[in-house]
Amino acid sequence: MPYRCPLCRLPLHPLSAGWGCQSGHRFDCAREGYVHLLPPNRKHSKAPGDEKGMVQARRRFLEAGHYQPLANHLKQQSAHLAPSRLLDIGCGEGYFTAALAEASPATESYGVDISKNAVQKAAKRYPKIRFCVASNHDLPFEDHAFDLIVRTYAPSSDAELARLVSPDGQLIIVTPGPHHLRELRERIYQQVNDHDETSSAPTGFMLIDSQRIEHHIAPSGAEALDLLTMTPFGWHASIELKNALANEAQVPLSTDFIIQRYQLQR
Repeated sequence: MPYRCPLCRLPLHPLSAGWGCQSGHRFDCAREGYVHLLPPNRKHSKAPGDEKGMVQARRRFLEAGHYQPLANHLKQQSAHLAPSRLLDIGCGEGYFTAALAEASPATESYGVDISKNAVQKAAKRYPKIRFCVASNHDLPFEDHAFDLIVRTYAPSSDAELARLVSPDGQLIIVTPGPHHLRELRERIYQQVNDHDETSSAPTGFMLIDSQRIEHHIAPSGAEALDLLTMTPFGWHASIELKNALANEAQVPLSTDFIIQRYQLQR
């Protein structure tokens, strides 16, 4: 197992009811099966990450299938690469982690998120995947532990990505394309700019492939409200807009994803 202690960096070993290192640090496994590896002194709030309502909204929206084309693309990538061990950074409630794991059943799959609410739901729904609560900027895993690392939207440290990927491993980063949810953004903001489709490679990596997936969706008003709730857009949406969406039968939207694949520089 590739876990390492978030306090002293020594390897973690399984105990009867959790994990421990040779320094004597102990971490219990929750009844859902995940392990909490975010020390209290490294939290920026009492409950960092997505709160329960955001997590529930995200699960409802994703399970309605609106982002299935992205999930299918990630499955194809995972099946093609067939990693022995993969990590989904910022895994949320596990929707995309499960897609990656399903594509390659022999792969040892891990998911990490700073939100305890999200990881609880992920571990309960997908017991074959190993989930933990931790910071994306200080990940509790051994060096070069993963043949495939996937990061969808979530921020993280470039140095941590380079530390964790195996020498021949690959990194997949998903970002919003220029037109992603433009119709919704136009109803929230007075001025809307396209997302920047150019991005620099993480330090220490080189780009080996870039693809863009665009498709149109028509969620119900209730599903559009879930979409608002699960994204930062919800913080800026007015009560009037939320009420209007709730009364709409369908809300036509454009989705636009950029998927870039990297490997370590030689």
